[in-house]
Amino acid sequence: MKMMAKRLFFLGLMVAFGLAVTAQNNPPRQKRTPEEMAAKQTEMMTKQLTLTPEQQAKIKEINLEHAKKMEERQKSDKEARKAEMEAVKKDMDAKDAEFKKVLTDEQYKQWTEKKKEAREKMKERAPKGGQKRK
Repeated sequence: MKMMAKRLFFLGLMVAFGLAVTAQNNPPRQKRTPEEMAAKQTEMMTKQLTLTPEQQAKIKEINLEHAKKMEERQKSDKEARKAEMEAVKKDMDAKDAEFKKVLTDEQYKQWTEKKKEAREKMKERAPKGGQKRK
């Protein structure tokens, strides 16, 4: 029984080590152009569905058209998020200016320190490496 447990333990270690090595050897994927995405999708569909050359050409056109639309959507989404963040920052700056008119210098200093601390705590909780939460 002890021998079986040792074997399982070492097998588990080997699997874990293998996974760790594999994870390190896989660099992040490069962003593909719409043309590359369309070609890759068409190639995959050709293999799976045994497309004729005529079908391949039509499918590739469709894939390319939709890949370009997807790329545009992603760009516009990114621009919209950036514009929204700029609007939020502008609003926060205006709010701060109003606070400054009402608060004493000491109170305003305390307020800015508390904001800074909250921002730092939020950064600590944020995922590392630019990964997004789901």
